Amino acid sequence: MAMAMRKVHSGSSKNKNRRNNRRYNNGNVRPAANSNGNVAVQSSILPSPTILQEYEYATEGAADRILEMAEVEQDRRHDWEEEYLRFYKKSLRIGQLFGFVLLLSVILSCVYLATNGHEHVAVYLALITFFSVALSSLFDSIGRKKHSRRPSRSRKQ
Repeated sequence: MAMAMRKVHSGSSKNKNRRNNRRYNNGNVRPAANSNGNVAVQSSILPSPTILQEYEYATEGAADRILEMAEVEQDRRHDWEEEYLRFYKKSLRIGQLFGFVLLLSVILSCVYLATNGHEHVAVYLALITFFSVALSSLFDSIGRKKHSRRPSRSRKQ
């Protein structure tokens, strides 16, 4: 439940409202600034403890229901992520199997072509296949590095 206070630049009220209602990249709406120009940003599915107390004060048992809803949502998210990872693992294995079969068929084709007097075609086919596999591996490793990086922090803590 990280909270951060940040100063919003003042300007005309029309521009300020437009600026405060912009969407972040992940689709969340930026909260409006209070009269001091500070914005509270919370990155959690649960409200802060003070807001939970206010809910409990307004309706008895509301805080427990909110916590229960958060637990159910977290369980659903974990189930979805496990299902996604199972599917990803399965599709990765199928892709590897098809790649192996394709590579084996190219090797057998090259051997067949070379033994039947088409050495140049066999060499070209082997070279094209080799460079295709090398480029595919290179792009895959670049993509993995790109998606596995953590976002850089703009300020030191």
